[in-house]
Amino acid sequence: LLPTLFIFAAPPAVVGVAALQYGASAPLVWMLWGMALFQAAWAATQARRIAMLPFGLPHWGMSFPLAALAVLTLRLADTPEGRWLAVPSLALLALASLVILALSLATLRGLRAGTLLVPEGPPVIPIRTQPSAA
Repeated sequence: LLPTLFIFAAPPAVVGVAALQYGASAPLVWMLWGMALFQAAWAATQARRIAMLPFGLPHWGMSFPLAALAVLTLRLADTPEGRWLAVPSLALLALASLVILALSLATLRGLRAGTLLVPEGPPVIPIRTQPSAA
């Protein structure tokens, strides 16, 4: 479930987009953007470990939060105080797009190989043997 760490970035990003839509104050939106960016950066520290995991459906937990953060960053780049985000917002959009493309390809690969939607086996319960009393 390590890839699902990115999910923590989604709520502040979505609320930030909604706040912009409804005309909320700029400091509130910037605070939400900062929270979403912090959560995404924190989850990104685990990127190497996530990449080493075998692909599974939990990996899709990275897609929506990255896309939501990219949308909020793009929307902030359209504001007068956020013009400096023009290039970073496009880089974030490209990153989210590449992650979604990689997830799509991995999903197709897993479905074709028959390794993605496989039922779990029964739990393995270790048998403990007691030392013999000799």
